[in-house]
Amino acid sequence: MGFEAWQQYRSVHTPAFDVVAQGEYNSDVHMEVSVSHDKDDGLSGEATIYNLAEDKWTQLSEGDPFRIELGYRGEITKPVIFGEVGTKQPGQVDGADTAYKFSGADESEKRIKEVRETESWEEPTVDFIARDLARLADLRPGRITVPGGVIGDSWSISQQSTLDHWFDRIVEEAEDLGDEKYEWYATRGQVNVVPKAEDVGAQIDVLTEDKQGNVLDSGEVEGKEKKSDGGSNVEVEALLDPQIEKDALVPIRTEKINGVYRIVNYSLTSSTENGDHEMELEAAPTDSEYRYQPAGQQTDAGIARPY
Repeated sequence: MGFEAWQQYRSVHTPAFDVVAQGEYNSDVHMEVSVSHDKDDGLSGEATIYNLAEDKWTQLSEGDPFRIELGYRGEITKPVIFGEVGTKQPGQVDGADTAYKFSGADESEKRIKEVRETESWEEPTVDFIARDLARLADLRPGRITVPGGVIGDSWSISQQSTLDHWFDRIVEEAEDLGDEKYEWYATRGQVNVVPKAEDVGAQIDVLTEDKQGNVLDSGEVEGKEKKSDGGSNVEVEALLDPQIEKDALVPIRTEKINGVYRIVNYSLTSSTENGDHEMELEAAPTDSEYRYQPAGQQTDAGIARPY
C-alpha cells in the first residue's frame, strides 16, 4: 500500500497563513513538520513550508502563535502542539523550491499563566467551569475527569489572578467532592483536569506488528541509564498516532515486547516530500494489563487500528 492511500492529514496554522495537505499527494502543497516531547525540555515543534507566497511569510513574526495538526482524513486528526514562534528563518533555495522554516515550544501552560479574565457561573459543576476556563485561555478542554455535582449557588473569577490560580481552585473543588487527589496540566493546546492516581491517560491504540499493525521496529533501550525499576525501557518506531502524549499508557505487542508501557519521550514526523507519517517513542514498563483482540475489534486497552 502506498502512503497516498493512508489519507495522511497534516496542517500548519498561524495568523499569517494556513497550510493543509491531506489525502493523496498534492503537488501544490509541500511541507515537512516534526514535533517532539522530551521529559526535560518539554514539547517543541518545527515546520518547513515549501514555495509559500513571500508576502505571507513576511507577515509571520517571532512570538506569533502556531498550531500543528496531524492524523488521518476520515478517521482522526488532533492538534499535536500549540506553540509560539521562537525562530523564523529566511527563505532558503532548495533546488527548484524555496523552503520557509520556523520552530517554537508549546505555550499552552504559559497561556494559562498569563491570561486574566472576569467571569461568573450560576449553580456550576466542576466540569463546566474547567471547560470554560480552558476556552477563556483560547485553549481546548482535553480530558476533564472530575466528580459531578453542583459546587454552590455561584462561582466566579476575577482579573486579580491569572487562570492557573483558578485552575488550582477548581482542583480543590474537585477534591472536596470526591475521595481522590486531582491535578491540571496544559499541553498541545488542551487543558486536562484528571485524578493524580489515574491509571490510563490518553486512549492510545494498541501498537502491534501483525499484518495490519502499525509497528515498524521495536526493541529495548540500550544503556543502564535507561533502565527503570520495572525493567528495561523500550523504543518503538511506528506509523503516526496523533493521540500520543506524555505519560500516556500504551499497549505494545510485538515479537520482542508485550505489555503496557508509559510514554517517556516521543517524536512525530510528517512529510509530503517522502511520505513519512511516523512516530518514535521511548516508554517505561508498568504493571498494567491488557487483552488483545484482532485488528478493528475493541479491547480493554484500545483498538489495533488497521492502517
